[in-house]
Amino acid sequence: LIAEKKSLVAKMVADTWTTLEEYPYIVGDEIRATLEERLFAYFESGIKDQRAGFEPSPSSPLSFFLHGPAGAGKSTFVSALACALQIVIRRYLHTERRCQIVKVPLNSMTADTLN
Repeated sequence: LIAEKKSLVAKMVADTWTTLEEYPYIVGDEIRATLEERLFAYFESGIKDQRAGFEPSPSSPLSFFLHGPAGAGKSTFVSALACALQIVIRRYLHTERRCQIVKVPLNSMTADTLN
């Protein structure tokens, strides 16, 4: 079963990149290399057995920081990734699962806004 689970997760990760490209969003090598392992861990943590659907472990959240100048495509990437994840999870594991993003603009946080 472990080999089958890893094979399924590898297919899901590959399908996520393919789905992102259909969005259309061209995924750069740096983003792919950075997120590949995290995607694998996220998908793997959510698969318990064939009947359980998809429940990712709180200890393996899919979270990351993006930085870059305005207009670089950070928001576009995050939106495209959320769509791709939802499509892939629905296709393979759970037909009603929704993916949502939480976007926090860190550059607007100051000591005053945190208190």
